Amino acid sequence: MTRKTILSTFTLAMLVTPLAQAADDLPEITRQSIPLEYQRTRDGRVLYQGLCAACHGVAGHGNGPAAELLKPAPPSLTQLSANNGGKFPSIAVLHSISGKYHSAIPGSEMPGWEEVFNQTTGDLAAARHRVYNLTQYLKELQETHVAVK
Repeated sequence: MTRKTILSTFTLAMLVTPLAQAADDLPEITRQSIPLEYQRTRDGRVLYQGLCAACHGVAGHGNGPAAELLKPAPPSLTQLSANNGGKFPSIAVLHSISGKYHSAIPGSEMPGWEEVFNQTTGDLAAARHRVYNLTQYLKELQETHVAVK
C-alpha cells in the first residue's frame, strides 16, 4: 500500500474512526469506504470539510489533526492568492487537487483527488466537477492581504 493510498484512506477514515488508529491498518479506498454523502455531493465546501480538513484544517491553515503526521506538512491554503500577487492561481490549484502537479510538490502525501473520485464513483466527469468545485471553495478561503515579497 502506497503512502498516498494510506493518506487518502486516513483522511476518509477520519470521518468515522479515531485519529489514534494506525494508518497501516486502514483499508484501500473503495466506493464503500467513502461515505455516501461525499460520493453524491459536488458541493466544494462539503467535500473540503469531509475530505481535506483532516490535513489542511477546517479553515485551510494547514493545521488539521493529521497534519503532524505528514512530511512535508500541508500548506496553508488561505495564502494562495497572496503568494501569487493577489490573484488566485485557479489552474495550478485545480491541477494540484486533481493530481496533475504532484511533481511540483516534492514529497507530497496528498492523493490525486480526481483519480480517487473517479475510482469511487466511476464517473470521470463528476470527478472533475468535484475537483473544480473544491478549487472554487479554496478561492473563497483566501485571506485578502497580499504577501510582501
